[in-house]
Amino acid sequence: MALLTLVWALLLIRYATGDAKWDSRARFLHAVAIATLPLVLVAAIVDARGFGFVTRPRWNDALIWHALAGLAVAGTTTWHFFWRRRYLPEEFVGRLAAADLIIASVSFWILVAAGLLAGEMVFAA
Repeated sequence: MALLTLVWALLLIRYATGDAKWDSRARFLHAVAIATLPLVLVAAIVDARGFGFVTRPRWNDALIWHALAGLAVAGTTTWHFFWRRRYLPEEFVGRLAAADLIIASVSFWILVAAGLLAGEMVFAA
């Protein structure tokens, strides 16, 4: 969560300042976040004690929605990472910059929703 939040924040800074040096920092953290996704997914499966929440989902529980939001974040973030690699940092202007920021923001807010669902699972009465 922290790495993806930093990626989003660095992209905001990059576009707010117009300084492309923030892009290289965001790209590095984005790569680290993508590289660690398999570990996060394994930890999630261990924490959930297997795949039962997927094979027998209880749609009124926060766990299945948290898992779906997590998969959505993993998918959008990975896609965003590989999409960004097609362009040089200098090319991110105009529509391309707007698309970049929109994709990063959508991923970030899905991540926030997943975190809220995790809080619901832990602190719900």
